Parts: sequence; structure tokens; C-alpha cells
Amino acid sequence: MIEEFESLKEELTELAEILNKFKSEQVQLRIVDHLFEHGPRRNRTTENDAGGEQQKAQKSRKRRKAPQTNSSKKSGKSGRIGPATVLEQLKEEGYFSDHRTISDIIEYIANKKAKRFKPNELSGTLGRFVRDNRLEREQNGDGQYEYFTSQSSS
Repeated sequence: MIEEFESLKEELTELAEILNKFKSEQVQLRIVDHLFEHGPRRNRTTENDAGGEQQKAQKSRKRRKAPQTNSSKKSGKSGRIGPATVLEQLKEEGYFSDHRTISDIIEYIANKKAKRFKPNELSGTLGRFVRDNRLEREQNGDGQYEYFTSQSSS
């Protein structure tokens, strides 16, 4: 048994050198999976019984489904309302008729809209609203920006 262990250890050392040449961890994992699936040291008893074949088929089905789930996430349909949507709602409701700091906005959204945003999640969107002339901003006495709608666009 010790001889088999030493032999296995040497093989794994050689395999590690080859695997490390691939930069992608995903490629490395696929190669290891393939070797364990088709390699000479694989326990062949699960391959011969029907249960082993079913498990193998289920694994391959799961792998095929994974890219579909990832592609749906890329489309941006997570179900969560983003900062732009919430800020647009606040603007339409007249919330920005008064000057509001980012901390005022975050607190209001948390209390009235039951949504939690961090300042860095809102700051970029607020900046875009200012650039697009949907909101205006001025610095207050503390040096913080206050966001509001102009009187003419109300």
C-alpha cells in the first residue's frame, strides 16, 4: 500500500506541473475531472451499476444548464430595483423639491422604500442624473453636495 501511495504521489506531482501551465482554474478543474472520470485508477464498480450511470448522466446535465443560468444573470434581471429606478421614483414624487444630501436620500429610501443602499451605490447614479440635467447639485456649508430639481423643470 505504501508503494502505491508513493507512486500516486509522484504521479500527482507530475500532474501538478502540467496543470499549473494552464492559467484558467476552470480548465484545470475540467482536466482533473476528466482524468478522474477516465483515468486508470478510477473505481470501475460505479460505472457498471445502473445507479452510477444515472449519476453520471445527471452530472453532465447539470453542467449543460450552468451556462444558461450565468447568461440570465448577465442580462441584469436580478429582480432587485436599482438605484436609478429608486431615484427616478423619488424625483417623480417631488422628493427633490428641497435640497437633499446623500445621507438624507439613503435614510429616506431605507425608511420609506424599504431598500438599503450604500453611499457608493448611489453616488455614481446621482452624478449621472446631474450630468443628464435630471437633478442639480450644490455644495452646502459642510462641503457636502445637496441634490435638488431646478424650479423650471418641476
